[in-house]
Amino acid sequence: MKNTLPGPVRLKRSGEYGVVREKAEYEDPARIARKRGISLEEANDWTERELETHGT
Repeated sequence: MKNTLPGPVRLKRSGEYGVVREKAEYEDPARIARKRGISLEEANDWTERELETHGT
């Protein structure tokens, strides 16, 4: 779980060759989108930017 500005998100991790990628579980950006009245795409972009900026 990672606290981001839009709200808390659960992360799923994937990676190979020493490169790890983290992405928010679908339900968390969907919940944020409903709560804030924004599109799912906007919520995904927002959470991805937060994860890139602040890391885990």
